[in-house]
This record gives sequence, structure tokens and C-alpha cells, in this order.
Amino acid sequence: MSPAKQAALYSALIYPGAGLWHLRRHTFALVFIVPATLALIIVLIGVWQIANVVADQAVQEILQSGKFNINIADIMQSIREGISTKPELVKAKWVLLIIWLISIITSYMYGLKSDRK
Repeated sequence: MSPAKQAALYSALIYPGAGLWHLRRHTFALVFIVPATLALIIVLIGVWQIANVVADQAVQEILQSGKFNINIADIMQSIREGISTKPELVKAKWVLLIIWLISIITSYMYGLKSDRK
């Protein structure tokens, strides 16, 4: 497999910047790794907080009704609604996606340069 394809696959399937790291462009890889990690942390913390709120609500409903009646579809809908009400999560999600896509393209382009050498 060519270095360009391999680098693009690393960045696509492992983590943004992984392909550049594989091509030994460590400094340039960090340009993608650091902001992607920050965006991922923001998303994970936000989703964790929302999931805790939803779980607390489910526990309260169980304690009040005395019945263990959990509907996964309702829980997922509550989490989706919680995410959509937090603009920082939506922005972080899009930032992560854009960084990931640019990382794939950049890894491929640098891989092509290393093919030519």
C-alpha cells in the first residue's frame, strides 16, 4: 500500500493526525492532534453530564412509581435533546469532524509527497 493511502487510513481510522505522525511529520501532526483532543474532551464531558442528568431523572421516576420501566428510546431522545440545547457541544462536534476530515486530506497529500521522493 502506498504511503499516501496508508497515512490517510491512519488519520481516518485511528485519530486525526495519526497519518502525519506515521509519515514522521510529528510537529504538523500535533496541529491536528491537540485541537481534536480538546474538542473530543469537550464533547465527552458534555455528553457525560447530560447522561448523568438523564440517569438521575430515570432513578427518580423509578423511585416515585416503584416500577423498573426503562425505555431506551426515551433515554436516547433525552440525551439527543440535551446535546442540541448545548451549543458548545454542537460546535465542538463540528470542529472535531472538520479537523478529522482536513487531517485525512492533509495526510494523503503529504503521503503523495513522500511517494515522489
